[in-house]
Amino acid sequence: MANNLLPEKLRQLRKAKRLKQIDIAVELDIEQSTYSGYETGRHNPNPDMLYKIAGFYGISVDVLMSLAAENYKKEQPSEPSKKTKNRYLKKTDSDSQYMLSAGPLPGMPAQVKELTEYLDYVNDPMHKTRLAGLSQKETTMLYLFSHLNAVDQNDLIEFIKIRLSHN
Repeated sequence: MANNLLPEKLRQLRKAKRLKQIDIAVELDIEQSTYSGYETGRHNPNPDMLYKIAGFYGISVDVLMSLAAENYKKEQPSEPSKKTKNRYLKKTDSDSQYMLSAGPLPGMPAQVKELTEYLDYVNDPMHKTRLAGLSQKETTMLYLFSHLNAVDQNDLIEFIKIRLSHN
């Protein structure tokens, strides 16, 4: 099960709380079989579900996203070409593993691309200082906001102002 980092982590978290899969499934409003699939690696939780799971366990969603991205890399059938490695992967100093950098690999499922892009954003040295001290929701909001065009950003700001004036 070394290739299933996320399923192993989910199982460890559940067991640490001495819960059954059905207990967590009820809290997450999903079927027990779906949650079981997350723990066995048959199903991959989408980013929204990763946020719910992280909230349930009281951990940072970054932990789960990192594990999901690592699972994707380990599931790849062949070693990336040298050109792909140079463009998308960087070798870590501590071992012979590669970490995603400069965006997602071609052919990644959409949810893995989203997770990878988010992790690249929060780990970017340019953003790290700005994001220090922010909550997970604030960080996510800035990440999503940065992907909007200027008109949509202004619309969102106006919407927030309106919502605040009605509270």
